[in-house]
Amino acid sequence: MRALFPRRAAVGLVFGGLVAATFVLFRVVPTGFIPDEDQGYFITSFQLPDGASLDRTFEVAMQSRRS
Repeated sequence: MRALFPRRAAVGLVFGGLVAATFVLFRVVPTGFIPDEDQGYFITSFQLPDGASLDRTFEVAMQSRRS
């Protein structure tokens, strides 16, 4: 860390360049990496025995959420 203090201007320029490059690439890179049909959520399912109560289903859902 001490080695960077005398080179504050150079470190600042590099940081500014990285921020600028990030901004430019954000504008240039196509958004095709994310499919159009992506709705921003996912669906999960649980297999419980027949007749499992809603309380048991909620308990299993909360357990899987913590994992």
